[in-house]
Amino acid sequence: TPLEDAQRRDFSFNALFYNIHDEKVEDFLETGLDDLMNSYLRTPVDCTVTFQDDPLRVCRAVRFAARFNCKVDPAILAAARSEPVQTMLATKISRERVGTEFDKMISTHTRIRAFELIQETMLYGPMILQSIPPIVEGSLPDPNAACAEGVRIARDVVGAGLVPEVEVLTSPEPPRDNRLLRRASLAAFLMPL
Repeated sequence: TPLEDAQRRDFSFNALFYNIHDEKVEDFLETGLDDLMNSYLRTPVDCTVTFQDDPLRVCRAVRFAARFNCKVDPAILAAARSEPVQTMLATKISRERVGTEFDKMISTHTRIRAFELIQETMLYGPMILQSIPPIVEGSLPDPNAACAEGVRIARDVVGAGLVPEVEVLTSPEPPRDNRLLRRASLAAFLMPL
């Protein structure tokens, strides 16, 4: 049914359908249009179920919330921090898929917000540290401390004007070529490693 299809989507505003015969948007969840209008990110069903279906959705939540400046449903934040969801992200999703999502996060002018959400959701470990082999057994830092330090350094690098395109952070439009800012922000975010 259309409702079942909508419930399998990642977020409520991605569960909207356009009826070409009636030329109108149909919201079978009855929350998608409001969520879209209010920039509110929520899942169609229980977050844990949504993230168990595809753990990469937790990374998409961070990316969407940062890119579109959404308020995130507290249930999403709680589910993202949960051990089962973090374990599934670290063990069931290929590093390439996680890397692709991370690259999309840092390729926009809202990358610092994405870093902050990674910190808030405690996803630094399963997203970042899982991809880096330790040089010495047990040599990786505490993920939460490393993330907090990375966010602080990234903010400092961007805020200090060390990168010429710093004005893009206040612009509603993404820059045409933001490679330098992207690299500097990424380097700063990963510096604690």
